[in-house]
Amino acid sequence: MEAYVHAEKPALRRRAHAIVLSHKRYSINQISDILAVTRETVSLWFDAWEADG
Repeated sequence: MEAYVHAEKPALRRRAHAIVLSHKRYSINQISDILAVTRETVSLWFDAWEADG
């Protein structure tokens, strides 16, 4: 996941970090706590990832 490390935009890095954490079996609640965003935000990121990759 190159975006997690190399993306210029912080927002893209955060979304990529969420995907990495999910792959490591962190729950949505844990991810939202780690990234200091709402659970809904994490869910929206995952929905976008599933729809568009």
